[in-house]
Amino acid sequence: MTNRPVIILHGWSDTSDSFRNLAKKISEETGRTTDHIWLGDYVSLDDDVRISDLAAALQFAWQSMSLSTEPHTQDVILHSTGGLIL
Repeated sequence: MTNRPVIILHGWSDTSDSFRNLAKKISEETGRTTDHIWLGDYVSLDDDVRISDLAAALQFAWQSMSLSTEPHTQDVILHSTGGLIL
């Protein structure tokens, strides 16, 4: 079994709470850590937050948490805009 952390990024017009149950289940059933990266809860469809803003926030958070940028060092679960941000 792998010990790579699992990163979960939610999609547009959603909140960080959406995948808390999934993160808990992953940890309980596999023993793997799930890292929480809070970029914001963008719950409106207004265009005041852009993909480039979220990508910059993700890069800053990733570096702040000392997560590796090397391939195959963590697993990522993405939904919707989370994929564009990554």
